[in-house]
Amino acid sequence: MNFAIAKSTPILLLILIFKRKNKTSMKLLSKEEITAKPEAPLRVKCKLISVTCYRASERGGDEIYLKIENKKIWPARPFAKIKPSEEIMIDVDVFSDERGFLRVDLWEKDFFSDDLLGFFQFVSVGSNGKFSTDLTPCNKDVPPRYILNWEK
Repeated sequence: MNFAIAKSTPILLLILIFKRKNKTSMKLLSKEEITAKPEAPLRVKCKLISVTCYRASERGGDEIYLKIENKKIWPARPFAKIKPSEEIMIDVDVFSDERGFLRVDLWEKDFFSDDLLGFFQFVSVGSNGKFSTDLTPCNKDVPPRYILNWEK
């Protein structure tokens, strides 16, 4: 498909030129078609079910909390204590961005400053069901290992 753009004062006209079965056709688009707003963004609701710790960042376990776009979403208290081989229920509904992507940051509460352990990132478009997403760690030396369980 070829596009030709012609400028007319003060309105921009767009002419679509396309070939179909060896015939060339043209269509002059109206101002409404040119300036039409795109479809509503695709925001998908997901439920964060639980987080499982397989390897903590600190000896004896971590004090964790979750954030999306720099806003804390879980837990209601300052943090949740978790040890290796432990699963904690989350039960929080969240929404993806307009493209269907979702990033959930996993933080570890410390006395002086909190540490970003890593993030869970997934695409929420597609089939419904229950899913698990591995943590992408920030510390590559001895990275913690967590899994986020969620459903759509």
